[in-house]
Amino acid sequence: MPKRIPTISHIASLVLDLRTGLGAAKLSHSVKKITLFTTSRRGGVTAKKFWRQHLPRIAYNNPHVEFEIKVKDEMNVRPRLYVSFDDANKKPLKIDCSHLKTPDGVCRRLLHEADGVPALLVGEDALADVVGSQNKPRWGYYSN
Repeated sequence: MPKRIPTISHIASLVLDLRTGLGAAKLSHSVKKITLFTTSRRGGVTAKKFWRQHLPRIAYNNPHVEFEIKVKDEMNVRPRLYVSFDDANKKPLKIDCSHLKTPDGVCRRLLHEADGVPALLVGEDALADVVGSQNKPRWGYYSN
């Protein structure tokens, strides 16, 4: 039996989901590569949920960034996220996902550290609502 053809409204809702939400942000153009390390065994749930919930949005809105997922079969692998930059002045960023409680916390930390700006801004008034005093977006609180 053939698969059901998706309707236009279903496709539109999928695209809308990619363009809105927490991970729908433009990262700095100096971000070259994002690598996620996790384990296939127990543990690393926060990193796996980040992979499923937020990484598709980040990848959709940042076609210039290369994404790599490395899944190890060992138990002692700590889930972590590495961000590489084009600039020689910037050190690679390492985010330890095991200390962050939720995938939203991992996403907020990534967007804060990589200078992410919301992808769908209507005008300068919308930018003034989002941007904090240091001209960086306020992504909310993230735990260390």
